[in-house]
Parts: sequence; structure tokens; C-alpha cells
Amino acid sequence: MSKDTQIDTLLDLLPIMKELGHREAVRYNTGLRTFVWTYDRLYRSIAGCADAFSRQGLRPGQRIVLWGGNRPEWVIAFWAALARGLQVVPIDEGFSPDFVHSIIRRTEASF
Repeated sequence: MSKDTQIDTLLDLLPIMKELGHREAVRYNTGLRTFVWTYDRLYRSIAGCADAFSRQGLRPGQRIVLWGGNRPEWVIAFWAALARGLQVVPIDEGFSPDFVHSIIRRTEASF
């Protein structure tokens, strides 16, 4: 990444992830084990998840709910949704299923 690289949105960071390769991007500690994700692995995972969203028939502008905790998989799904032009409705894992269902109805989420 050069000093002149302009970053206006989160999506501008995706190509930079490829350049950073094997540098550490995400560290996740479960209490029993620590997982380290490189930028390369993160980028490939985001691309795979974005493709999966497309195979599910999701189109740009549609809303999806991401209901989960603070984990690398949540980060991947979030970035993949942005890459596909989806609108993300983030929901904390602590909310009850009834509350989540009401959010899904109110936001008219597709997925």
C-alpha cells in the first residue's frame, strides 16, 4: 500500500488485504486457544462468503441479519455482505430469538 492510497469506504480496504498477505489481520482467543487469521486468509474467506451470498440469490440492496458474537466469522460475513452491496442489520448474540424475529420482520430482511 502506497502513501497515496486513498481509502474512502471500508470496501477500499479489500484490495489492500490482498497486498498484506501473510501479515496478521485478526486474533481471536476462545479462552482455550488463540486463532490467528492472516489478511490472505481473511480475504479468501470474505470472497468465498460473498460468493455464497450470491448463490443464495441475494442481490445488492437487500437486507440481511447478522446475529452473532464477536468472532472472525461475523467479520467475514459482514465484509462479504458489503462486498455484495447488501445492507447489514447487525444483532448482538445476547438478544432473544423473539426479539430477533421482530427485527427481521421490521427490517424486511431477506436472509
